[in-house]
Amino acid sequence: MKALNAPLGIGVGEDTALYVITENGTSEAIALGNGGAWIIDSSSAKFPNEYYFTATDLSINYLTENDSYDYSSKRVFSASPPISTTTGRPQASNNVFGPDEAIKTILSLGQSTQTYLDNLSQESGPRAAVNFRKSGSTSVYYSSSTRFTVSNLLVDIMEQRLV
Repeated sequence: MKALNAPLGIGVGEDTALYVITENGTSEAIALGNGGAWIIDSSSAKFPNEYYFTATDLSINYLTENDSYDYSSKRVFSASPPISTTTGRPQASNNVFGPDEAIKTILSLGQSTQTYLDNLSQESGPRAAVNFRKSGSTSVYYSSSTRFTVSNLLVDIMEQRLV
């Protein structure tokens, strides 16, 4: 996103589609299918120059079946109820880029009263520290362990050079 100077990045999971509707000058994306779709907003992110794979204040949104994203307002809409939080500690990951690890980690954070969660990637050369943070505008909606929605969760990715 930094290299392309693109404020939005979209990732669509297997067996999933993101249907984009444009009417009257506004665009909306609707998630369809069994998986999820990521919408990453880098418009307020910072990209320090010291490392290539470092970004702070990325805003991530995760949509599942029938959730929608309004491109103008940058808002997520979900028919699912807001998640209820517990006092439990969220589960961090040492392989956050592994299959479904980011999803499990984010859901764990969403269910807790904790506001941040530090994770690591398993790769080396470079390895990444990934911090998910709730902000005042973060919302998490829940319908099942495989169907949940996240709006405006902040993420920081810091490259870690192994010496």
